[in-house]
Amino acid sequence: MTTADSERAQLAAEIKREREELGETMAALANKADVKGRLSDGAAKAKEKVAEGASKAKETVAQTAAKAKEAVAETAEKAAEKTSDVAHRAAEKTTDVAHRAAEKTADVSKDVAAEVAGTAESLAELAGKGVERVRRNPLPAIAAALAAIVAILAIRRKRR
Repeated sequence: MTTADSERAQLAAEIKREREELGETMAALANKADVKGRLSDGAAKAKEKVAEGASKAKETVAQTAAKAKEAVAETAEKAAEKTSDVAHRAAEKTTDVAHRAAEKTADVSKDVAAEVAGTAESLAELAGKGVERVRRNPLPAIAAALAAIVAILAIRRKRR
């Protein structure tokens, strides 16, 4: 090949390369000039990102809600167990207090009954001694009875 042929081949390759660059530049310029298309592409990308973010947020909220539901269920179960335990202990204490109160009431009743019986015996004994004295010497008893009658009659006269 001659130098002229080689120069031609170089020029043809350079022209081809320049045409390709020019085509790419024109495509880039056409893309920049197409504002509506670029906005549509940007909107589509933004829409995808928002949808992706919403999906992730929805998933996170669902997981958090499930965890909260489990925590509430566990807390409710623990509260129910504690309430049950407290109720059982209160019932046991109430029963114990009732038994002790019944025992003390029974003890006090026995003591009071014994005192009443002792007092009744003492009164019966004193009455027996009094009757015996009156039998031995009836005059003081008759005088006291007459004095009481006179006092009653005097009070009645004053009221009239």
